[in-house]
Amino acid sequence: AASVYGSRAANGVILVTTRSGSEGKISVGYSAEATTESVSKRAQTLNSTQWREQGYEDYGADTDWFDAITRTPFTQKHMITMSGGTKQFNTYASLYYKGAQGMTIGSDRKEVGGRFNFTYKTLGDRLELSGRVNYVDIQSNYTSDGIFRDALTLNPTIPIYNPEDPSGYNILTGNDEWNPVANINLKEDKGHNNRLQASFSAKVNILKGLSTTLTVGTNQLVNNYAYWESALHRDSRDNNRNGYASQSWNRSGSKSLEWIGNYDARF
Repeated sequence: AASVYGSRAANGVILVTTRSGSEGKISVGYSAEATTESVSKRAQTLNSTQWREQGYEDYGADTDWFDAITRTPFTQKHMITMSGGTKQFNTYASLYYKGAQGMTIGSDRKEVGGRFNFTYKTLGDRLELSGRVNYVDIQSNYTSDGIFRDALTLNPTIPIYNPEDPSGYNILTGNDEWNPVANINLKEDKGHNNRLQASFSAKVNILKGLSTTLTVGTNQLVNNYAYWESALHRDSRDNNRNGYASQSWNRSGSKSLEWIGNYDARF
């Protein structure tokens, strides 16, 4: 394995065959699916009535912080496929879209991707050309895990909103207490990634059982991360700044070239 696939494959390799077209007239398919999720069991915390019965500080509201930051998410996926061809040429192509909401407000993920495979035989099947292209584009909105800590520890009599504040939210200060709803809605935390994987091969059948294959491939990945914080966000207020923003971008990739020979004989 190492001689064919490199030193990283010294312990062996797993060969994965992707879906490809087959001989026959062109066929087109469409599929769709929808799913949802729910919290099966949540941590038990005091509600506002129980809180007041304990004699703790009362701000007059009735807030379920966990309920305020969570939702019943909806996910949908749509896919279109096409396959078919002749004895000499066959192809398979697919295109899909997936939109998924997160369990917390402000979090979601959108994917668009596609795949294209083909095989072409000519010169009396002595020459076989094939190719595979796979592309996916992913856009995500993130939320901090810390919002669950806040939802489980905050006073349930504290109101979410404050009409007298320019943000419309009750911006908490001191004692490391954060309004998780305001924390989510007064900032943006985004990621945008796309990946391209492609390979093309030319196989020459020299003699019966003897062949050689040349394969070139590429794997390209682009990551973009962007963060924005309103001037009304607590972080901006605590640090006396008129908002905050940052962005990072990186690109990585690899290219490969393989030339192998194969001889298959049975005695």
